[in-house]
Amino acid sequence: AKADEAKAQFAHPESDHLTFLRVFNEYDMVPEKDRKQWCWDNFISERAMISASNVRNQLLGIMKRLDVPVISSDIKGDGSFASSDIRKALTAGMFMQTAYRQRSGEYLTVKDNQLVA
Repeated sequence: AKADEAKAQFAHPESDHLTFLRVFNEYDMVPEKDRKQWCWDNFISERAMISASNVRNQLLGIMKRLDVPVISSDIKGDGSFASSDIRKALTAGMFMQTAYRQRSGEYLTVKDNQLVA
């Protein structure tokens, strides 16, 4: 019950990706010395948060090295993300992984009509 309540506080009605973003954003705002306890209190995997933070830092480093501007989706500055912009970015990044279902029930990739095993 407590875990469900903790999970519900982060839930975003539009998608799991936005829920995950909300969790990460909250985690990122916690002082580093308090993060372990925050994860425990909110039933969040500390290892997953550290890994996500490391990936984010790697991506920021790559963007900086390539002079790609870092643009926040937090347009209001209050933690409410521009969900349509995030969905567009996810779609742009994942389109190669999409497939469609044929009448036979099999899936073919959108990019090159390869059968998904």
